[in-house]
Amino acid sequence: MGYLLHLLVALLGQGLAETGWTTGWDAPWFVLLALPVPHLLGWIGHALFLRGKFRASAFAVRSLGIAAPVLHVLAVCAFGWLDALHRWFGDGVSLAGWPRAGLLVALVRQSRTRFPGTRIGRKIDRRFSISARSFGRLHA
Repeated sequence: MGYLLHLLVALLGQGLAETGWTTGWDAPWFVLLALPVPHLLGWIGHALFLRGKFRASAFAVRSLGIAAPVLHVLAVCAFGWLDALHRWFGDGVSLAGWPRAGLLVALVRQSRTRFPGTRIGRKIDRRFSISARSFGRLHA
């Protein structure tokens, strides 16, 4: 349940942006600059760990853990991402408009592909049972 706080922060940011708590900037292209931030933090944390700088590495990994929700709040509240989506596509993402009928169709299609009687379902079941058996042998 470690991701629950991340989801709540993301929903809070979405709600703040929809109620007008934004900077008013129209800079959605800054979101592209934020995309490599988690990858860079992970790379930096790994490099610091390999060099033996464990405290700095731990700080980079902790920063990596909070980077996604913070960047989401920046995108929707500071960079005007929601307004840009509405301007580009004519329809934006909102908390009031969720879930839509398209989500129900996607869930039904997803449940059909994961049905245990299909070939893919049997593969997944076989892999899971093998890994469960090996896990039981290791930790018995």
